[in-house]
Amino acid sequence: MFAARAARLPGAAVVPRDARLARSRRVVARRAGDRSAARRLGTTTRAAAAGDDLRDARRPSPIGGITAGKAAASAALALGAFAAPLAMPAPSAHAAASAVAAAPAASKYNFDPNLIRLPEPAKRAVDAGMDRLSDELCHVTEAVKTQMNDDWDVEDVWLILLWNLAITKGRRAIFGALAKFEESDKDKTAEELDDAFESRDHFLRWLAGPMGVVSNAMTVLYLNDVLGRVFKFEGFIDGMGFDLGVYVLAFGATCAMAVGRYLPRVLETKFAVASVSLRSVLTRMAEVVVVFASIIKAGVLFGASAKAILGVGSVGGLAFGLASKEIISNVMGGTIISVLRPFDVGENIFLQQSGQFRSSSDPSVAEYNVRSIGWYSTVLVAKDTKPVTVPNGLFLTQTVINVSRQTHRVFVLNFRVRYEDRKHVPALIQDFKQYLTASEAIDSEAHPIRVNVTANNADHLVLNVEAHAYKVDLTTHYEIKSTVLMDLMDLVERRTGGVAYPTEIKLEHPLVLSEGYDSTKNVLPVAVGANA
Repeated sequence: MFAARAARLPGAAVVPRDARLARSRRVVARRAGDRSAARRLGTTTRAAAAGDDLRDARRPSPIGGITAGKAAASAALALGAFAAPLAMPAPSAHAAASAVAAAPAASKYNFDPNLIRLPEPAKRAVDAGMDRLSDELCHVTEAVKTQMNDDWDVEDVWLILLWNLAITKGRRAIFGALAKFEESDKDKTAEELDDAFESRDHFLRWLAGPMGVVSNAMTVLYLNDVLGRVFKFEGFIDGMGFDLGVYVLAFGATCAMAVGRYLPRVLETKFAVASVSLRSVLTRMAEVVVVFASIIKAGVLFGASAKAILGVGSVGGLAFGLASKEIISNVMGGTIISVLRPFDVGENIFLQQSGQFRSSSDPSVAEYNVRSIGWYSTVLVAKDTKPVTVPNGLFLTQTVINVSRQTHRVFVLNFRVRYEDRKHVPALIQDFKQYLTASEAIDSEAHPIRVNVTANNADHLVLNVEAHAYKVDLTTHYEIKSTVLMDLMDLVERRTGGVAYPTEIKLEHPLVLSEGYDSTKNVLPVAVGANA
């Protein structure tokens, strides 16, 4: 149709038949979505058009410009243009409706957690400032790393000497200068200030440890650089990052010291950890983590891999554990004591008889006072003030009685009553119960008061009294016990004729046994007087 219309136009160019067919196929392919096929068909169209132009140039055109082939090509082009939209799958109505309905749903439930947003200029300014700060930190880090890796010269020994002078003299000088502002120290002499400096838990006194670590690190690096130039091994060691590794070890040791000093205080003040042993075990674990991490990092800087370090450490730990079972047992005992807390620092405990240590039944020992709980051993102080160091592994197999955690102290008293006064025993028992119930030192509500006749011996009855007194310090407890004992003795004398004293029979003349005495049967057939 289009070709016929073009043919009817005056002066219209006639399109060759093969070119029209190729162009129609290209249009159909483009509408069907196959762009690659369309491109291939376009190439074919241009080639066919060139061939048709050459053939048309050789033969004359038919009269009127319209032939049967041109009409067929025009009909095929029209049908292809009409059928191309039908060949492409159109979206279903349900999918279109879902797409339309999904848009408002997404915007309805889209919550933004950033409630406060900076304006774009301010945000860009903040980002730029953070970038500049990051760049400055990177420059500082690189400068510090470069300075750490800088070689020590022979004349740099003055820095090590000055640092050691600060350790020995500088700390004391600073302490003396600060003492002038203290009311209790400003009038002391130099010798008294030295004694105060050594006896107090001052920061400057603790600072000797970290400063000593830094001094050792500087000495090692100085010897490495100076002697390395003499023995020509500087390239081998420096290539492994020796300087940075030594500084990392020094930093780790300093951090471990700081953790050991300040972490217990933080746990007590900020986290309300009241137990001394629990604070101790948490501090030990933190110190182990810091030291272990610094060793791994230093090993990596020295040139070893982290996997190799962990592997060697695991094998070495296994071998050490097998070779030193007692040490591991004592360390584990200390850890278990710190976690389970059967006793704590400052408490009093009883120990049973052992082949190595005095038991609490010894009058010179009585209650052991726990002075400290360490990694390997625990220090106990007996009644005679003699410190006893006990390995922690002993407490895993030893029965320990914690006296400090008892809630009451028990009274167990025995009174001797004569047989002649046995009729007054019921009234005496009631007097005892009334007195003990009325006493403010006796807890008669939580624990019952027991007063009973428990034995009948040859010359007296035994009246047993059992009561629980409130827990007080040992000196006060003994005073209360003495008062109660004297008052109960007054009640015995009031109800009876007095305490039954032991009765002894003394012969004026010794007995002489007859010759017929049978020692196997322990029978005395005849007893004769003295000198018989």
